Amino acid sequence: MHPIIKLIKSNDKFTIIDVFGNVIVNNIIEAKEGTCFWRNPNIQLITTNHEYSEINIFGFFFNKFHYSEYKFVSKIAIDFEIYKFSHKTSKKYSIGTYRNHTDYIYDEIIPLDSNNFSGIDIIKVRIGKKYSLLRFPINKYIESKQYDYIFTPIQPLNEFIVLKSGKFGLIDAFTFEEIITPRFNSIDLLCNFSGYNKAKHTFDIFQTDKTIKIERTVDKKHYRSYFIDKSKQNKTQWGGCDISIYDYRFDITYVQSLSSPYSNDRIPINLYGYFYNLFDCRKYDVVINMIGKYYITKKNSKFGLIDDEFKEYLSLEYSKIELVSLRNIEKQPIFVVSHKKGVFLFNPETGLRTKEFEGLYDCTLRYHFNDFIVFKEKGKFGKMSPNGNILLPAIFSIPTEDPTSNVFGEISFQEYFHKRKHIFYVTDNKFYGEVSLTDYDLCLKVGYSFRYFYIIKKDGKYGLLNKSLKEIIPPIFDDIIDSDSQEISIFSSDGYHWEEEYARHQILIGCINNTFNIYYLSGMNPGQTIRELITGCTKIEFVADKSYYRSNNIRNKMFIHFVKGDINGYVNYDGEVLSLNPTDSISPVNCKFNGEIYYIIKQNNKVRLADSRLRLLLPCAYDDIIQIFEDRVIVLVDNDRKTIPLRNSNDKINSSNIEFDDEYETESTYDLYAGSYAQDIMDYSDEDIDDIFDGEPDAYWNID
Repeated sequence: MHPIIKLIKSNDKFTIIDVFGNVIVNNIIEAKEGTCFWRNPNIQLITTNHEYSEINIFGFFFNKFHYSEYKFVSKIAIDFEIYKFSHKTSKKYSIGTYRNHTDYIYDEIIPLDSNNFSGIDIIKVRIGKKYSLLRFPINKYIESKQYDYIFTPIQPLNEFIVLKSGKFGLIDAFTFEEIITPRFNSIDLLCNFSGYNKAKHTFDIFQTDKTIKIERTVDKKHYRSYFIDKSKQNKTQWGGCDISIYDYRFDITYVQSLSSPYSNDRIPINLYGYFYNLFDCRKYDVVINMIGKYYITKKNSKFGLIDDEFKEYLSLEYSKIELVSLRNIEKQPIFVVSHKKGVFLFNPETGLRTKEFEGLYDCTLRYHFNDFIVFKEKGKFGKMSPNGNILLPAIFSIPTEDPTSNVFGEISFQEYFHKRKHIFYVTDNKFYGEVSLTDYDLCLKVGYSFRYFYIIKKDGKYGLLNKSLKEIIPPIFDDIIDSDSQEISIFSSDGYHWEEEYARHQILIGCINNTFNIYYLSGMNPGQTIRELITGCTKIEFVADKSYYRSNNIRNKMFIHFVKGDINGYVNYDGEVLSLNPTDSISPVNCKFNGEIYYIIKQNNKVRLADSRLRLLLPCAYDDIIQIFEDRVIVLVDNDRKTIPLRNSNDKINSSNIEFDDEYETESTYDLYAGSYAQDIMDYSDEDIDDIFDGEPDAYWNID
């Protein structure tokens, strides 16, 4: 097939003719030659009526419709194959797809440019003086009823105002059904009745010729790039820019998606400078759709709130507006609004506007959002429902750096007690869901694993609850000191918590008017009990085991030194009170062998032995203690040396031979029985073998 069409340019005017000299198209304002889909040369053109068309060198419009059958064929949609056909002889038009188009009955076909954003193929047509709408879902079309006039709305194309017999009504953009039957005498009455904005439904923003031109600009000082409107209709700088809708016919970008530092969402703006085809960029720097019909506006670093009917709920005067994310009410427009007076909760649907707070936070709990909001008032935190009801008054502290920390899916509050942070939560106005807020002002769980209890506070006084939340000491103390607050904790070498036998128990001290009462809390089961050890102490001190170290060089405080009148004594962590008598004494002894400390306890002219943690190793029944071995101790009773076995596995001494300082050391000889198992291997001295085995070292094997 030979070419039969060519493009002629004369005096800046274009004309397309065939080989016979017939003019095919002559009202052309711009044209260029290119290559079509099938790699055949074609001519792309735009007419004075702003109609776009293509015709190949063989005379086929869009490679489908021959010029001998059609006067002119133009494409009227960007993303869809919908064409407008001009009748060969009459001034009538047809519309349709390649396979299906209407009869030549239309006097005017008006494409709606706002379709470029909505993706809805709606086209306005006129027959005589009557207007109707057409939709083209997949190779066929649907037509609305005829009206005297149909107004073209601004985006979104949800409803059209129509005029019929002097009355105004509304039709749906998808079904073409009448939402409001034409019965109102004016558009104002219709809009007042339906709550619509008159300008949005009657003013076609695309009738303007003013367009914006988005251009990338580089900030060389900060090594970053951003976008601006080169036409200067909008002075705001934007972030990344994506082309959303590009019309290759006219080489025009109809919609571009910008990003704002205030939002991670893409913000569309069309070539006429309207965000979402609705909001004029000359009025706003940016408009961000937040939820449903509600939009946050920004101008000169101030924020406001409007809807898609242009109704203003919050004027442009606030420093920040954020959407609250809640678990079961995700679709509700609830906002946290900040300004110089504070922050408040706002719901444009219900009209809710709370008083100003110091802070409001929606809380992510266990990877989802909960159904309450945390508020801050006078430096304290409470809990509020989405409708503004106070669920929990602001009476608790919470770290400001972590306002959304949680325990078991509940907001957790945090209080410092003896410089340690304790986390607790409140459910249904109850601490831990069980202890009523009306009973106590504070309830803190102390301890870990199976070893814990509760410290309570009421009117500035402290008391105790056991694991079953039973009150075992009412709030009577000015202060309570527990072993955990004194850093008494046992760790294994790998850093994990290590429970020993004594860790089943807890020493507690209650302070009243600068005197101290010492208590012993025992048991890991829910029936924890407390026993009073000593009251009325004028001084207490936690004593560290200077030789006992675990991971991270933690030095553990292993017992309590107390003073009560003339009594100077100790309480160990097995709940044993040592030295209640003013004549008693407890003396630490340093061992040369490994540097550990042991204690000689004198009571009633007798002595007993305790380890470095004041755990008793021997009863108070001896005159003196001479020497300690791995599994036995040599003591003095009535001037006789005796050997006492040490068989307490919980208090096993790990050294094989521990000697005291010179004050307690007895000179030993190792010559007489050298070569025997008892002396060479078990390290018994000559004196030991004489006293214990009556001079027969082989008798060692008969030790029970």
